[in-house]
Amino acid sequence: MRLLMKDHQQHEGELLVQARRQVPKEVSQVLERIVSDEMPDQHASFFANLPYVAVAALDAEGRPWTTLLVADPAAGAPMVRITLPDTLEARSSLPQDDPFARCMQVKETKDSNKLFAMLGVDFTNRRRNKAAGVVTNYKGTAAAFSMTLVTTENLGNCPKYITVRDLEHCRRQPETLVNAWHDDKGASIASCLDTIAQASSIFLATKHVDKKAERSDVGLNHRGGAPGFVRVYADAAGQWHLVIPDYSGNRFYQSLGNIQTDGQAGVLFPNFQTGDMCHVTGKAVNLFDEEAAALMPGMSLITRIEITGVVFIKGGLNLAQTSPDTFSPYNPQVKYLAHESAAAASMLNPSNTATLVSIHPVSSTSAEFTFELDTPVPPFPPGACIVLSFAHTIQRNYSHMNERKPQALNDDYIRTWTISAVQDNRITCTIKKVSSGAISPLLHSLTRANPLPRLRLPCLGISSNFSCFNDDGTVPKKMLWIAGGVGLTPFLAFHQAIVARNIETDVTLLFAYSGDDHRLLDPILRSGRVSVIAFTSGGEKNPGVSTVARRMRAADLAPFSDRQAYLCGPVTLSANVTTWLQDAGCPGVHQEKFTF
Repeated sequence: MRLLMKDHQQHEGELLVQARRQVPKEVSQVLERIVSDEMPDQHASFFANLPYVAVAALDAEGRPWTTLLVADPAAGAPMVRITLPDTLEARSSLPQDDPFARCMQVKETKDSNKLFAMLGVDFTNRRRNKAAGVVTNYKGTAAAFSMTLVTTENLGNCPKYITVRDLEHCRRQPETLVNAWHDDKGASIASCLDTIAQASSIFLATKHVDKKAERSDVGLNHRGGAPGFVRVYADAAGQWHLVIPDYSGNRFYQSLGNIQTDGQAGVLFPNFQTGDMCHVTGKAVNLFDEEAAALMPGMSLITRIEITGVVFIKGGLNLAQTSPDTFSPYNPQVKYLAHESAAAASMLNPSNTATLVSIHPVSSTSAEFTFELDTPVPPFPPGACIVLSFAHTIQRNYSHMNERKPQALNDDYIRTWTISAVQDNRITCTIKKVSSGAISPLLHSLTRANPLPRLRLPCLGISSNFSCFNDDGTVPKKMLWIAGGVGLTPFLAFHQAIVARNIETDVTLLFAYSGDDHRLLDPILRSGRVSVIAFTSGGEKNPGVSTVARRMRAADLAPFSDRQAYLCGPVTLSANVTTWLQDAGCPGVHQEKFTF
């Protein structure tokens, strides 16, 4: 006979979030069928062979905390043993100030059991399983303890946002740098910003306490994304918050459902390189639709955590990473908070519309698209970008996984393109066709349309963070422009403004390209105001420009190391050029992000 029974029906918080997200009612019924009280043999073997697991529990005030337990190879036995189909024995050790160890020291509750959750993630292959239930026996101290765990919930998880990495045991010397168990303003988090910024894998602990004990539980889930996907900020009152975006998942909404009813969450930010561990707990709330977008533009569901406790332990994790990170292909781009980005802030109240009025093919893969704005925009510096929304143009159905185009699951269909030319309220963008993209193939398909269809798009704003023009309209006397492919577009805007204003400046452009992208140079070549050196490996050559039949090298930049340098191109080119310029003692390197 089982010691404990669990009601696996989803509670009102989970159902409310599902309703807000327009999830079919059948989804919650699916969960009831796939959650089991006893641990399946496959899961039992998985946990027994895993050298690390995440665990979560509640402190004396009912706040969730989470940590990572690591097996000691010298112990000669598995860290987790399955003694019965629903019972596990775990032995491990933790730093003295680890929050989970402190939670285990809480006096026994009236039923002599403590709620727990456990999550196993194999970072070598993205496999993960989770369990939850109660701790029926805990012995020892943080330095050496054992506990008996009775599971009432066992469930496999999807691998979508897990970063692949190799980890090995590494005995570290933990040092508690922050032990703010109660931090009303959460200001202690300011010491942990680097650890949060590097995290592509975090652990989110939640709870649901019900009048019926069999419906109460602690939840623990993995959240993943590109480094920096969790944002941190202090509000006007000095209160610090975490903001976690919600990415497309299985739509059970167990963690967010718990937050919806109980308003508490704990987060662990591990640094697998250094072994540092940042533990956070606080008051949590889900923000939907307009409220979410007001804080994090481009998102319609986020979780905001008002920080009330922080523990930071340097070297608190006895693991060391032995391989580079392999990020999940499902990771969307990092979404910034409204106050962090001018582009983001302008998305709050789109009040302008851009109408496509002409298309002019430039090369086999690039074309100039001219949009007419309904409302003129304030003056902006050359090199600025326009932010357009295609959300109402593209239709899609829900899909949990998409192996062919994984990033499409979190695509908000908002695009930012550099403005290459301006005339009155008409803005031209030179856009490259990316075959795997959702938007550029659509736009390029219109080049064959006659007449041109009426395409009207919300203009979310103009963003500017890359320009050779100073606030007073001047430019450096000597400049080096370096571009790769369609990364030439901001320099087209620089060039147009320099010619129009008849500015005297000495400019050399180094341009790397493939195929027939040399045609992008035509406006610059016509003016004769810029010295151009082109580099290509097998691409067409333009008779009007000096062309080197190879890739760009460090030596090519050396003669121009005394100039202010401006760079826009693919990641590899940008990384190499930045290093070369710094090594050459270049006085300033200004770079535009270039990602497709």
